[in-house]
Amino acid sequence: MNQNKYDLTKHLHSLIVDDIKYIKELQLKITNYSIVLFAAIVSTMYSIKKSDVINHTNQIYYCFALVLIVACATICFFLLVKTHNSLKLSKLRLENIKRAFQKDKVFSKYFKKLFQPEQFEEKIKVSFQIEVIYFSVIIVGAIISCVLIYTI
Repeated sequence: MNQNKYDLTKHLHSLIVDDIKYIKELQLKITNYSIVLFAAIVSTMYSIKKSDVINHTNQIYYCFALVLIVACATICFFLLVKTHNSLKLSKLRLENIKRAFQKDKVFSKYFKKLFQPEQFEEKIKVSFQIEVIYFSVIIVGAIISCVLIYTI
């Protein structure tokens, strides 16, 4: 009975940890792709300025580029908020498993061997601090892109 409980807990733990790893990778991808989109918009505006397009249509292109940057930043920000909520939910699931199995005196030694909660909790605290950097990168990237488009 205890071995089945141990196997189930080990499986649940690996699923939750894999979920957390996937969410962290997704956050990094969202941030990276947003920066690539900002750079593409700025470089497109730079090439439009260097081309022989009529000057009065340039203002329309500038406005469109600014709207595109704001829309991109808003969508990326929304996606980061959703992934942040998913990460919090995964952490809550892990805490629920931890609480449930710490109450069981017989199973407690298996639990401590499997989870090593102190190390894992420290990694999660660091990951929540890193998420602030992702949000900041998108906001700063959007601001810099708008400034670059304005100064082109």
